[in-house]
Amino acid sequence: MTAPKHFERRQKGPAADLIAAFNYHKARRLDQAEALYRKILKKAPGNHDALHLLGVIALDRGCAEQAIELIGKALAIQPRFPQAHSNLGNAFLASGRTANAVGSYRRAIALDSRLAEAYTNLGKALTDQGEFTAAIENCLRGAELAPGMADAHNNLGNALRGAGRLEEAAAALRRAAALAPQRADLHANLGNVLLDLKQFREAAGSYQRAIAANPNYTRGYFGLATSLRFLGEIDAAIDNYRKAISLHPNQAIVWNALGAALRSLGRFDEAIDAFRRATAIAPDFADAYRNLAACQQLAADEQEIAHVAKLMAREDISLEDRAAAGFALGKALDDADRFDETFAAYAQANRNFHDALVARGQGFDAEALHRSVDETMARFTPEFFAARRDWGNPSELPVFISRHSPFRHKSGRADCGKSFAGIRRGRTQ
Repeated sequence: MTAPKHFERRQKGPAADLIAAFNYHKARRLDQAEALYRKILKKAPGNHDALHLLGVIALDRGCAEQAIELIGKALAIQPRFPQAHSNLGNAFLASGRTANAVGSYRRAIALDSRLAEAYTNLGKALTDQGEFTAAIENCLRGAELAPGMADAHNNLGNALRGAGRLEEAAAALRRAAALAPQRADLHANLGNVLLDLKQFREAAGSYQRAIAANPNYTRGYFGLATSLRFLGEIDAAIDNYRKAISLHPNQAIVWNALGAALRSLGRFDEAIDAFRRATAIAPDFADAYRNLAACQQLAADEQEIAHVAKLMAREDISLEDRAAAGFALGKALDDADRFDETFAAYAQANRNFHDALVARGQGFDAEALHRSVDETMARFTPEFFAARRDWGNPSELPVFISRHSPFRHKSGRADCGKSFAGIRRGRTQ
């Protein structure tokens, strides 16, 4: 936290209180800073610096609406105040008002074209809106202006991840974690990208570093558990899911993932209980209903079937969620011997799933399929197999193959992402 430039000119008189308050603030002695800011405002109610910085303290304490009010008052007095516009953007972002945040960051940049934090936070807001190209451009500018700012590289990495540029995202997030190794969130964000890259052991290491930085970091345990599931270490994954739940019991996404892990070990009663916990916390959690249907737990409950059918038809939830609801409905109807309705539900679920793939740029590509088949035919010739005749195990015993598939985020990734405040609607990376 750096002092606004005009503070440098204030060295004596009443303004000394402002500098003393700011120094308390920078040292994170927020109670002393707040007391001095309020003392200043009693003498000078129009002091825009004190109003602005009181708003920053409110935001630090999680009071976003109070921050918006206080910083708004400061800007009404002094509208050409770039740091205040930038911090107002932070408050809007914290309150979920992303479009307002974008406007505030752009006003800050218009007033000060070298305000690095405004560029990087604008990039974060644009990432939240799915505008990845613009987000990357602004994050790159922030990182150029402040190469030692961990958040600049973190926000750049998240924007690159959203754009599917995973190797570049991993590089940016490694830089962020190296700049601030004490921050658990940076290690977890790197872990998420490493999961996308299927580098599961490396992802586990990142989540372990997140936990080392903050032993009570729920995202770290959740991410580590997901990595371990991909590695086939299911018992260890279950232990880490339970640790995450012990820290924050009301996280539906964790209960759902725990249930999937338990089901893969054949512990069906425990799995069903976990899925039920997930739907109790988040009644519109489509993937948990899909998992319950897979355990034949929906067919006899007409009210629950009707609820899942409504979920499949909702347009205010993601296509992935609608697809999951449709597959849950199809399985429940099939188990109830309602076959005509079953086909209709599966057909709609498949349409939703197809549309979700297309929206992510992963739709069917006939030319790519032709190339893949041609390459396979060219590679696996009789000579190829003859050269490997002695490979493998000569046993004729059957092999059972189980595929573990952890909860997929709306974006299609196995996301141990940023928020555990229930199941989110829309795209909030």
